[in-house]
Amino acid sequence: MKILTAEQMREADRRTIEAGIPGLVLMENAGCRIVEFLEKTLAPLQRQRVVVVCGKGNNGGDGLVIARQLWTRFKPDSLHILLAAPPEEFQGDAAANWGMVRASGIPYSLGIEPDMRLATLVVDALLGTGLRGPARGRALELIREMNGAFPLATVVSVDVPSGLHVDGESVRATHTVTLAAPKTELILPPTCDRAGALTVAPIGIPQEFLEGESTNWLNLADPGMFAHLFVPRARSAHKGSFGHVLVLGGARGKGGAAAMSGAAALRSGAGLVTVATDMRERATVTTLMPELMTSDWVDGVGDRDVLAIGPGLGREPEAEAVARDLFANAAVPAVVLPPNAVVSSY
Repeated sequence: MKILTAEQMREADRRTIEAGIPGLVLMENAGCRIVEFLEKTLAPLQRQRVVVVCGKGNNGGDGLVIARQLWTRFKPDSLHILLAAPPEEFQGDAAANWGMVRASGIPYSLGIEPDMRLATLVVDALLGTGLRGPARGRALELIREMNGAFPLATVVSVDVPSGLHVDGESVRATHTVTLAAPKTELILPPTCDRAGALTVAPIGIPQEFLEGESTNWLNLADPGMFAHLFVPRARSAHKGSFGHVLVLGGARGKGGAAAMSGAAALRSGAGLVTVATDMRERATVTTLMPELMTSDWVDGVGDRDVLAIGPGLGREPEAEAVARDLFANAAVPAVVLPPNAVVSSY
């Protein structure tokens, strides 16, 4: 799955509209997909007290669709639209949806009324991916309100939490339903921690418009990409049936790094793992993971099937010489960890 920047997402939207799918349809699809998410996650919606916070752009237009769909299909205990700007400032597709909202008779206001603070669900449709720089002014006020004025509420953000920017304040969402594809701010630190649980919702953008050929497009790995690797094992199988990994690392005082890499190899399915480490670190390795075998640095690859070089290896001359020799001459698949890299096992 591709991870898109704001610019790449806008280009995908533009190409979709030019291909014949109107923006109004995309907006309706977005609102409907999020209502489906709410129905699945927060049922029964009839019992919810809902506040939908809408900006004046397309993100706010999505929020208007959500409010209308909730009002006409589920009739929650209460539903209010909180507007960031006067209704006459809506334009384009958002303005068209505002007309439908007014025809539906949904209550709205430009400020938070006392009964709204009892909301159990806040839909954040204030700001989308078009934000440039930190949120300011009225938008920042509403972001702070969503974070603090609704103590009973689950907060669901539309596309991205409003204000999501490395240098600014943003909504701290319980859930984010992002449209068409994940956005970089939702996946990468430090902003990813503000998105809550992430769901990707298709809205009708053709897949080819979400698949860039440029090398600067990012990809999100998902479990489906690896499911085929985890097949049932034969009942007659034993540890020798699943490969033998050699981990070369663990200079003096750093045996834990090599042990963690060995543990990761075992957890990923290796039948046997040997850690070639400084002799003074062997006790550390086997104490941390008794399942691991140990050997001396200079023993070589032998009959092992996979080689991992580097965790905690340091720059001791003997270790560096062995690592260079193995990297140059070992005729098995190898994973090489550069100096100062961080190893984690989970």
